[in-house]
Amino acid sequence: MAERIKWIMHKGKKILFCDYSNLRDQKHLDFIDEVKNEMAKQPPGTILLVLADLTNTYTTPAAKVKYEELTAVRMKYKGVDAVIGITVPQKIIGEGIKKGIYYAKGIEDAKEWLISQKI
Repeated sequence: MAERIKWIMHKGKKILFCDYSNLRDQKHLDFIDEVKNEMAKQPPGTILLVLADLTNTYTTPAAKVKYEELTAVRMKYKGVDAVIGITVPQKIIGEGIKKGIYYAKGIEDAKEWLISQKI
């Protein structure tokens, strides 16, 4: 599923795009680990702009644990996060795991918000 993790450029800024869309069960859990591993490859001090597409995913108790592990790695880096395709229950869970996530209206809104942040 490495094709679902991409470094994209937007107006000269590098964004880590993580496409969780339509993932279920074990594939969803495995992908969270892949994202965690990709983040962990970045050198200390890296500023991460992260865009996640969660369209048609479900947050299970097992996924919540994996997202908490991912957040522990994410917190080692400066940067900001934007999410698209999220439901209200997912937003509530997300806010309990990590504060400051931007819930964007769409991918372009997310990219514009990410690059506009002063880090």
